[in-house]
Amino acid sequence: MSRAAWSEAPPTNTRPPRRVRRPAVETIAGWSARHRKTAVFGWLALVAVAYLIGQLLGSPSLQQNDLGQAGQAEQTLQHLGVTTPTTEAVLVRDTADRSGPVLRFTAEAWRAFTAAIR
Repeated sequence: MSRAAWSEAPPTNTRPPRRVRRPAVETIAGWSARHRKTAVFGWLALVAVAYLIGQLLGSPSLQQNDLGQAGQAEQTLQHLGVTTPTTEAVLVRDTADRSGPVLRFTAEAWRAFTAAIR
């Protein structure tokens, strides 16, 4: 290179180097690391608000029917207004012999049985 090349000013059309911006994830992670309590309580508040909104909005009550022909028959009976009364059954089994016999009681019979024992 000649002496004249060294003494010349640098070209003016170059820009200064741009500052590279950190990714948003790194920025958020850094903030969360510096503000631990605020980040944790913020997440807890977000979960609580989401839960409350879900409870307030609710969900539609969906009919629970079996699949196949049994489900179709159940739906037909519901549309016709034919319902069977709800029944309860209490099963009593010997805990020592799991494969042994099972005693079945209706709710009324179980109440009468327990009342007689008392």
